[in-house]
Amino acid sequence: MKNLKNYFIAMACCLAATATLTSCLGDDDNSSGSINTTDLANAVSNMKGVYTGKCYTLYNASVRDTTTISYTASDSIVVENFPLKPIAMSLNNSNAELAQALLEKGTTHMAGYYGFYGSVANFFVMPNPLNVKVTYGGQLHNVTIYFDNPSTGTSYNGIYNDGTLSFSETVSGIKVDNTTLTNAMADSYFSFTSCNSNDANDGLNSNYTKVDKTTVISVLCGNYEGKLYYYSSENSVFKQDSTDAKWTVNADTTITYTFPVKLLANFCIKTSTQGVADKALVAAASDQNLTASMNIPGTMLKAYYEQGDYFAGLSPKNSLTETASDGTKITVEFTTDDIKDAVTGSDVYSMLEYYKQKEKAVFLVKDVKVGDNTYTVNCPFWLFGNKKSSIIKQ
Repeated sequence: MKNLKNYFIAMACCLAATATLTSCLGDDDNSSGSINTTDLANAVSNMKGVYTGKCYTLYNASVRDTTTISYTASDSIVVENFPLKPIAMSLNNSNAELAQALLEKGTTHMAGYYGFYGSVANFFVMPNPLNVKVTYGGQLHNVTIYFDNPSTGTSYNGIYNDGTLSFSETVSGIKVDNTTLTNAMADSYFSFTSCNSNDANDGLNSNYTKVDKTTVISVLCGNYEGKLYYYSSENSVFKQDSTDAKWTVNADTTITYTFPVKLLANFCIKTSTQGVADKALVAAASDQNLTASMNIPGTMLKAYYEQGDYFAGLSPKNSLTETASDGTKITVEFTTDDIKDAVTGSDVYSMLEYYKQKEKAVFLVKDVKVGDNTYTVNCPFWLFGNKKSSIIKQ
């Protein structure tokens, strides 16, 4: 378990509790990722069975645990002994009685539907909320535990490869009786794998060698064309939109793109005179050069690497700045911390994915500053398109 933290980072990025923005890049230009009916039927048939392996958990940012577990795949995926300890240990001190009751309960039944997207090797699992009855404080309570939703049609949190079935889940919320607990717990992650192993890296993960990383970089390098997708905020109502885009992945492990700052204009508050003026300034802003470093992970899921599905973290190297015609400074700030998607409420990560000449690169815009005024954006902007030409690495 020496590399379990890296394992969960890889799972978080690659299996994605990131809703619509961690996409399985399909084989054709249709981003719906449709699958041949025969292949789909075969995949469902092959997956059916009883699996025995490990449940790896991470909670309170750094506490790790491992449990031997079994689960069944048929028309749904069922875990009979889903461990409640990580959830209990993630609760804050004000919920100590609830935490103790969950610890005493031990395990519960989890069932969820699953579906495929883009490839029969990748699927999403959406568990039904866990319903747990516990007694504390002299009363019987109905506890409902919710998970992040990866089933929006363009994402996945599971992988099936040569008899190994693995999937991950992230707890997103908890309700006691009819009351939703607010800020009650830290994140808790669960990763299930049918690989019978005492180390999280055995069978499922592999450590990237220098040669592996060179291979990945060589494949990624090139010029891409497609769309920049983004949320346009109008009176706090978010709508998805897109614009044509071109970008380059360079041999020095950077990605460069000319970012259209004007797309952030609607995030400026319109209810004040200053907000209206600032919106006009941002709307008139010119495009700015954005450079981000690609961080190739040290550990990667074997099945993804073997099928040419590559991932990297993205770290913007610069803020975007411009001086408006009236002398006002406009600054766009990015973040590498995961954020809550403004529409889906799920975690989104700053990352890149490449698969069969297709690429998606996600940038997280934190805010736009106009003079002394700061307007929160906290939204993803993501490039999606096809590789048009390669760059020979010197």
